[in-house]
Amino acid sequence: MILYKALLMGLTDYFVFYNQERYHQSLGYKTPDRVYQTAIGGGAKIIDKYGSIETSVHA
Repeated sequence: MILYKALLMGLTDYFVFYNQERYHQSLGYKTPDRVYQTAIGGGAKIIDKYGSIETSVHA
């Protein structure tokens, strides 16, 4: 059980680093969290499941 907890904590720490602290060249040297929060990633599409409208997300 201790190994499982250590693994879980290690992965959690890495995901925080990867998404909140590490700058990504492919994202214009922004973090994934920043791109997601500001919708500046471009190309993301939101599909309206209840209608027929498909919209692109742009900042």
